[in-house]
Amino acid sequence: MTSIELRIRRLEESRAKTFQRALTDAERAVRIAHLQSGTPVHEAVMAILKRHEDARNQKPVEMPK
Repeated sequence: MTSIELRIRRLEESRAKTFQRALTDAERAVRIAHLQSGTPVHEAVMAILKRHEDARNQKPVEMPK
């Protein structure tokens, strides 16, 4: 199985041929999820993405003054 680092490097190389700007973290995460779909680690990747989304949707905690 190809390592995540190699897949990300290949993703970045292919991106350079099609995009003039750098991918955002969200775009990169979606592409990695698509690469991983159908593999044994698909559920783990989706769990990481869901945790990230849940963390972004939480209300910020106000610090006491």
